[in-house]
Amino acid sequence: MKSEKAALAGFAEVSAMALKIFGNEDAAKVWLNSPNYAFLGVAPIEYLQTTNGLTQVRQVLNTIATGGLA
Repeated sequence: MKSEKAALAGFAEVSAMALKIFGNEDAAKVWLNSPNYAFLGVAPIEYLQTTNGLTQVRQVLNTIATGGLA
């Protein structure tokens, strides 16, 4: 149960970050659900199942927020 709560909290955090960066819910959903070069062609949402993956998605979103890759 503890890991489920952590996973939901991580998903909520990443979703909020994506919304802030992309400016609207639709764009955030598209980014989270689309294959992405930064994740070797896998959708970022697939990475949210592990702590390491969550960290990687946060890092990519931070890079985008500061003008890096999309």
